[in-house]
Amino acid sequence: DLITQALAIKPDYAEAHNNLGLALRNLGQLDEAAASYRQALAIMPDYAKAHSNFGLVLLDLGRLDEAVACHRKALAIKPDLAEAHYNLGNAQIEMGDLDEAVACYQKALSIQPDYALALGNLGNALTEQGNLDEAVACYQKALSIRPDFALALSNLGNALIEQGNLDEAIACCQKAVSIQPDSTEFNWNFEVAMVNKVKDFITNIGRGNEPGGWPKANRLISPDVRNDRLKVNLVYGPFVDPITPPLGIASLKGYLEKNSNTQVRCMDLNLEWHTMMARGKQAGAEQLRKGEKLSKNNDKFFDLDHYISASIDFADYLRRNHKHTQYSLCQDNPPQVNNVITYLKPLALAGRPDVVGFSILFDSQLLSSVLLAKEIKQENPDTIVVFGGAGMLHSGEQVIQNPYVDFVVFEAGEASFNELLNSIKAGKINEKIPGVAYKRAGKCIKNEAIPGNLNHDAYPDFSDYHLDRYFITEVVIPILSSKGCFWRRCSFCEEGSVNQYAEASVNRVVDEIEHHSSNGIGYFQFVDEMISPKRLKLISHEIIRRKLKVFFYGTLRPSADFDQETLQLMHIAGFRYVIWGVESLNRRVLKLVNKGTSVKSILNTLELSKGAGIRNHIFLIIGYPSEKPDELFETMQTIYDNKENIHQVQAGTYVLCKGTEIFLNPDKFDIEIEYTGFGHREYTVKYKKGSTGKKATKYYHYYLDSFLGKVALAPAFGIFRDHALLHYANIPLEDHEKLRKKIPQPVAAPIP
Repeated sequence: DLITQALAIKPDYAEAHNNLGLALRNLGQLDEAAASYRQALAIMPDYAKAHSNFGLVLLDLGRLDEAVACHRKALAIKPDLAEAHYNLGNAQIEMGDLDEAVACYQKALSIQPDYALALGNLGNALTEQGNLDEAVACYQKALSIRPDFALALSNLGNALIEQGNLDEAIACCQKAVSIQPDSTEFNWNFEVAMVNKVKDFITNIGRGNEPGGWPKANRLISPDVRNDRLKVNLVYGPFVDPITPPLGIASLKGYLEKNSNTQVRCMDLNLEWHTMMARGKQAGAEQLRKGEKLSKNNDKFFDLDHYISASIDFADYLRRNHKHTQYSLCQDNPPQVNNVITYLKPLALAGRPDVVGFSILFDSQLLSSVLLAKEIKQENPDTIVVFGGAGMLHSGEQVIQNPYVDFVVFEAGEASFNELLNSIKAGKINEKIPGVAYKRAGKCIKNEAIPGNLNHDAYPDFSDYHLDRYFITEVVIPILSSKGCFWRRCSFCEEGSVNQYAEASVNRVVDEIEHHSSNGIGYFQFVDEMISPKRLKLISHEIIRRKLKVFFYGTLRPSADFDQETLQLMHIAGFRYVIWGVESLNRRVLKLVNKGTSVKSILNTLELSKGAGIRNHIFLIIGYPSEKPDELFETMQTIYDNKENIHQVQAGTYVLCKGTEIFLNPDKFDIEIEYTGFGHREYTVKYKKGSTGKKATKYYHYYLDSFLGKVALAPAFGIFRDHALLHYANIPLEDHEKLRKKIPQPVAAPIP
């Protein structure tokens, strides 16, 4: 107001136009800001600061060459303007010229040695170049000038992670969070530092012990039990949100008890740990109890305002608690209250099992499972330890190197695990079992897997679970109708090169649903990687024919063949929401993704889906290789323009997977891939341009905080997906629409 008043009095006040431009840029009104700078420069053509500030707006608008020209014009007028050198460095970063950016920051610092922002960004550029020692020195100097420079602390933490100084990295990131506790970026970096510490710890568990091979044949199973039923405990460990009963070990139990002389006990130790914590008096237990109470109280659960408030706090508590507890387990003599292993070990060994199998679905389960395996082996070396589950796709070859793990089962596990158990019981291992890995002389020997047979008549057996104790009003049972992916062409996904596609017949799928329905289960999640519209249409027809009263959700590809008839049939059958793999809403990026979709077909599918009564959640990849800032913003704007058909946006940053098209053809995607050695960071990716790399994390947090998080009816629905199904199945679509808050217009991210 003061600026506009000043301009009303003196319209040719160049400084006021410049200051108005600064204010408009901070509000995200970039075109208006640009107009203010043009006005300032029309009045005072040699106004160096206005030229440089105009360059900042042009950079925000993606007009990089013009931005650079503005900064150079400012420096031609005033060569000692440190701010212009700094801004030019930021523009060069955006253009991918790290050497020039470093030179610009160094010039700014030669003029103004205590320029903390320039030191911080010089550290960022040096980190990108791989000059970590110099980068760390820059951050430390910036912090000597500004000890409360939270961004420099957080970025110093990232550089220390790259150096492998994980404890120092965690201390820096933690201090950044203490300065700005509400910063999602700083909290994220803190968690990343702790995750890296956990991964490093897992890699080194048992290092130095002789890896050997499997136990000698005469020690596989003691003679006194060879003629009895083999006792197998199947374990699902922490740290996962305690919402959904695990499918993998339930499927194994159903199959093994029908097809072998095996006594199987399923143990959801993740639920056991959360239940124990909720009964305790340790710090944070009250938040866990509140989440538990929310899940058991229908009136509170289905009151959307109450649910939103309570579920956000609950989700935040779980995320922080899981990370901090894992980090505590990596310390020497961890506090007893956090020593998950002490509590879970007797549960895992209940009934004195011959074999303990660990099912790994998420990386977050690896630490507790490996530590439990260590304890089991130390108590009874003859107990056979087997790891399996989808998590072994990425971690299996690392896990099998651990001296406390005897076998790893990859991909479809039922038949392979059964054959492995038969070998163990017989005391003579079959070395050719498909999908089974073992170690010999310290090397991983892995047999190729074969497609799984999903048409067997053994249904997943959830009878060992306490289904009433999950943190949800009514449990949602996972259903797997196919393994692998029928599409197999997406450039970012390893499904095309790893998992072989196999599917159960339509009748077999609906038989399983009907089996659970007869036991009082009414809610289901299809956990398939992808299901085709044609197959969903057949499944829906069969559910309707059998008059089953059930509800579903699943993850699908938003292709053009999801027509109105198919979507209406899906709704009648019980589908209440879909997580659509959209990835991007920019034409060029979608072509690179190779999902067989277009912006037009995606938007049409979303409109038809909502018209059929199905809610639409969409998933985005932020920072797809070569994605430009304006292309990412186009995705945000398109979401806003079609917000009436979108009920939730879930997003993640791009992660490189081996065997994908991007991995095999990096030049096509403007990246370089560097092999760094075996371990949890086997490859690093260098991005030549765009909104990718570390910058993608900044874009992710910016758009999540400013826009994407406000699209959701309830933010926690993207985390507690089963909760969303219950809400959508019990509250009419039109009622939910009335409760939606106003969604703000997205503003382009002002990230240099």
